[in-house]
Amino acid sequence: MLAVLVIVILLIPKDDIGNDIVVSGEKAITSTDVRYGKVTFEVPEEESYKCNSAPFSPPFMAKEVFVQLAPSRSSIMTRSLLQAVTVWLEWANSTGFAACVETSGLSDVMRIVNVNWLAFRGQPTGGAAGIVDIPFWTSGTSDVDIAFPLKLNPVPEVFVTPIHSIPQDRQDAASVWSEDVASSGFKLSLREVTNFSGGHRNIRVQWIALVTTPKGWKMPEKSKIKFKNVGPPVKRLQYSYCEDVTFKRPFYLAPVVLLSPRHKWKKGLLTSIDPNHNAITSWLENLDRNGFTACVKDLQLFDKHHDPITVQYVAFGDLDPCHKVVCSYYATCTMFGPNDGRCVCSENLPRYEDEQCSEDSITYRNFGSLERQACLQNQYIGVKKPGSCEPFLFYRGRVFVYLSRSEAECRLVSLSNTIFNVNKSIHVQLAVNYFNSSGQFTHEAAVTWTEDVSAAKFRICVLTAGRLDRLPPDSGLTYVDFIAYQGNPVGSVTGHESLVSWWDGTSCQEIVLPQGKFSSPPYVLVSSEHTYTGRSHDAATVWAENVEVGKFAVCLREMQNFDGLHENIVVDWIAFLDLPKEMMVEWHNVTFSNNQELESLRQTNYAFCQCQPVIAHIRASAESNSISTWVENINTSECRVCMKELHTPQGYDPVFITVLAVGAGSG
Repeated sequence: MLAVLVIVILLIPKDDIGNDIVVSGEKAITSTDVRYGKVTFEVPEEESYKCNSAPFSPPFMAKEVFVQLAPSRSSIMTRSLLQAVTVWLEWANSTGFAACVETSGLSDVMRIVNVNWLAFRGQPTGGAAGIVDIPFWTSGTSDVDIAFPLKLNPVPEVFVTPIHSIPQDRQDAASVWSEDVASSGFKLSLREVTNFSGGHRNIRVQWIALVTTPKGWKMPEKSKIKFKNVGPPVKRLQYSYCEDVTFKRPFYLAPVVLLSPRHKWKKGLLTSIDPNHNAITSWLENLDRNGFTACVKDLQLFDKHHDPITVQYVAFGDLDPCHKVVCSYYATCTMFGPNDGRCVCSENLPRYEDEQCSEDSITYRNFGSLERQACLQNQYIGVKKPGSCEPFLFYRGRVFVYLSRSEAECRLVSLSNTIFNVNKSIHVQLAVNYFNSSGQFTHEAAVTWTEDVSAAKFRICVLTAGRLDRLPPDSGLTYVDFIAYQGNPVGSVTGHESLVSWWDGTSCQEIVLPQGKFSSPPYVLVSSEHTYTGRSHDAATVWAENVEVGKFAVCLREMQNFDGLHENIVVDWIAFLDLPKEMMVEWHNVTFSNNQELESLRQTNYAFCQCQPVIAHIRASAESNSISTWVENINTSECRVCMKELHTPQGYDPVFITVLAVGAGSG
């Protein structure tokens, strides 16, 4: 058998190896000769390609303008793009430019890609710039050697951007990167995005090499990221290599960032990858004023060797004028402009009450209020003791109503004998009880709320569930215990949280507690207050959800489904681990596991009851639940606590109920 080996050598004419053009210009570029910005590309669903243009403002005075581009995933997207993106320049002149992006593959959603751009004219100080014609090639990779007009020391950062002479010619989309960067020059490599999409002709590449920051450029950061690429890329990153970068100093706004990959082929090393058998693309993710994520992809097989890659980047923009600025007397530095950072007193004060008595006997609502006053006075204000400078006063009582109808019943409570401050808000906590019941009958769930609350009076309203289908033996006699107080007892935090509006079902709102106030999840009591009087359709169950050391949520669920609109319902809350002895109160949690069979609850009217003293940690989502609590059979030693909640396909959720017992001498 005869074997014939045929070797064909294609010789490229000498004048077709790439014409390197260095644009002449001033030795130094002034600040009026550089522009930078971002342009957005909205790539439609089921497409991978988009073009757009951007103007220069103001226009350049000369026609010959360099433009460098770098793609960035938009920060308004809900998920990372994590896909290689190639970008090229269509045209550029003194008034603006046009560019196109090609993403790697189709998507079923619109993708937003921001392209960061830099435009300048002339030769940058401390570097060089040029344009090179790429010889015609049909497939794979094309390489061009570029020599700098003068030796650049140390080795510069190189950035490259291709230019297409044929408008919107997607077949010429290519990955572009630099190889073997040295002080004398570098090798420019291009690899077609789609195999065998050539021939590729009339393509040029603009390049810029920077050693130092050119005169007049707002380029406060220039650095490099080294991707070691050890091990195969992971699925979580869409088989990309990504590195997080934190800027040395934060910027005033998210800067314009250019980045460009470079690689070094170690010819004597068998594992080193020949650029003719590779493609490298880089792009940005999650760019903000503090940093970004840089990502790269190469052409190597998933589980094969991947060479280290260096990504060079430069960031343009104004730095944060408040960085490392130290303000006195609780002031904070606020940015009013790119170079305008001022120490100002905070106006964003917490709404909760965690009163502090200052050394000059002034009561402040919380530490935030005290610190703001110290800031305004430009002097230190010490704390004499936690709590109010005045004695803590609270009022206890009990009212009764006959719930003989399905409508709400209300009672007016007069506080004329108290000495509450008319300039401070009043807190009222409510609890339904049937203290004189025999225990043989379990009442229906009921909800309570207050209306028309002032320092002199308030109204307590009650509405029962069940439409009175089961007539109680006490003819609907229902008691409501209450405590009314101002400020917060020492050791507690209090507040009013307004739920502005919701239509139906459940509405929840998170409350953040003072940092370091509690060492463990506190006890929480909640009641509701109606801003608008006489609106029975606003009747709702109220409870605390997901109580943690530093936060919890308050939830309201309308008593009757589809009873909305509900507006400006206020949740009055108190969180505590300890309370002053002079209040003559005791407290503890009662745990309801709520795992009984449904039929076993018939005797208690399908309520869960325990002869002890509730707060909600719940399996079901808060939006799917509703919790009502009440007390039966109160005596001097114990009480019977009952609760109802909505049933789910998984059954009932366990619930913790906080019980606060107030002694008779506390009123």
